[in-house]
Amino acid sequence: MSNSQCPASGYTISLDSLRELCPDTVAALETALKSENFSLGEFAKLVSEGEPITRGISEAFDLLCDAFKEATRVEDSCLDLELDYYDEELGDGGDDVEHTDGAIFLVEGVVVRTPAGEKFSSAVQLNRWSVFG
Repeated sequence: MSNSQCPASGYTISLDSLRELCPDTVAALETALKSENFSLGEFAKLVSEGEPITRGISEAFDLLCDAFKEATRVEDSCLDLELDYYDEELGDGGDDVEHTDGAIFLVEGVVVRTPAGEKFSSAVQLNRWSVFG
């Protein structure tokens, strides 16, 4: 049985950068979290575990995602925002993960396949693995 760790990676955006792009909706999310006595990290952990979230917080995050999509729109493309959780205790000391209280804001739509990549997408796969030396 393997005892190795599973690698993870993703494009992320800091909370400070989100505040610059979407100041009103970030503030609304922070207000909703505060009213429910949740930290951003607690919210992210619940989301990553698939736990139910109160309607006020869920709606505030959905509004932030919509605002982010519009703030990053360039012609007919835009970026999508997702939330995940990073647990420092389960991570590695060498991890370089920008997070706020464990909350990681993931950005989807950064990488787009080339026409050749699209044509051969059924044959070419992205693989990740850990190497221990």
